[in-house]
Amino acid sequence: PTVPASDWSGYGWTFWQWTDCASVPGIANCVDGDRFNGTNLSRGEIGRVQASATPGGTITSDNGVLSCTAAGGTCTQLTDPGASVTLTATPDPGAVFIDWKGECAGQGGVCALSVTGKVSTGVEFGYPITAGTTGTGHGTVVASGTGIDCGTVCSDIATYGATVTFRATPDSASGFDGWTGSCQGFDPACTVTVTGPIAVTARFDATVSIPADGDGTRFAWGRVHNRHALGRSYLVDHRKGASVSFAFTGSKVAWYSANGPKGGVASVSVDGSAVAATSTYASSPRFGVAHDLSGLGAGSHTLTITVAGRHSPHSSGYQVGVDAVKKSGALGKSPVPSAATWSPAQQPITGTGPTLVSDTAGSFASLTFQGTGVVFDTVLGPSMGRAAIYIDGHLVRTVDLSSSKTTTATRGVAGFADASHTIRVVVLGERGKHGKGTAVTIAGWTIS
Repeated sequence: PTVPASDWSGYGWTFWQWTDCASVPGIANCVDGDRFNGTNLSRGEIGRVQASATPGGTITSDNGVLSCTAAGGTCTQLTDPGASVTLTATPDPGAVFIDWKGECAGQGGVCALSVTGKVSTGVEFGYPITAGTTGTGHGTVVASGTGIDCGTVCSDIATYGATVTFRATPDSASGFDGWTGSCQGFDPACTVTVTGPIAVTARFDATVSIPADGDGTRFAWGRVHNRHALGRSYLVDHRKGASVSFAFTGSKVAWYSANGPKGGVASVSVDGSAVAATSTYASSPRFGVAHDLSGLGAGSHTLTITVAGRHSPHSSGYQVGVDAVKKSGALGKSPVPSAATWSPAQQPITGTGPTLVSDTAGSFASLTFQGTGVVFDTVLGPSMGRAAIYIDGHLVRTVDLSSSKTTTATRGVAGFADASHTIRVVVLGERGKHGKGTAVTIAGWTIS
């Protein structure tokens, strides 16, 4: 044919061998006679796709000619000049596609190429790596060469063969107690080579436990607001053994009770020695009832008023209210004690210290601590109620301590900056969902 493209069913052409016996000077025999369609010889170059993959997956082409794994080294596929080839990166189970290299860089898992001459590309596969923490304490885990920095980001992806070093750092109130998962042992630094999914867990356990009334703790009675009180508010509790103390100087002091139909007996002592047992019963509310104590000697003293757990025959309760305290000639209305305590629980939690309980709304227990969190040992049961938990003066959560069965538990907060904080557990005087009581119990604290 004289016009090949038209007579060959409309197909275009690049080379046309028009004879097998052309004559070329210097060659004795026949040679093929070929004609090139155009002037750009690159259009006539056979295309070559070279691809390689890291372990963790396979590269395949859309015509099935190319199928490349790390074990097979570099794979090659020849193509027609200018042909379009689609490559697909398929990760193995558990692996993930990371990125292409070379001509396919920046494309997703599927790469489209127009092949002119030699085209090289490759794909990186990797595996997910995760880190976590457990235990009664707190700390952080970071991993080199990744974005892992628990507790903000605890997962990332690393290329096959990468070396990753995990490092566990406990907070100031915790200790590192070892790795589980892809890391083992008790060295805070653990190095792994990524050949599959990596998961590590660092255990941090709290190292600081203190009794309910240990260093840094403070307890307070409930405060009732009443316009008839001397300072429009007074302190109150009714459980046996609960006490408030006031420091004073001089040979005399006076305290003023808030009496009423539920008034009980107050045991009064100075410097630990009993001086009086005072009834606070009255048929109707009375405020500012004075109780003078004198002849105490010069110097510093401590007045302690304790709920005796007794009452007169006419009283309906054991309540003791403190309306004011007069010391050094000055009347302290709405008094603020130098120390206070809740009542000892009748069934204490087994431990090294006391178990203290209150059901008076507004009473609270607090602890100032250094760390990132704290929990308190407590009791769940039908006689328990609701409490509010504050950190540094801000309400964090409320907890319901009621339960159909009596048991022990811990409640608290975590995740704060490693610094000095104050937790305050406030008795709300409200029933929970599973009981009729309003009590809150503190048996100890664990700082983390």
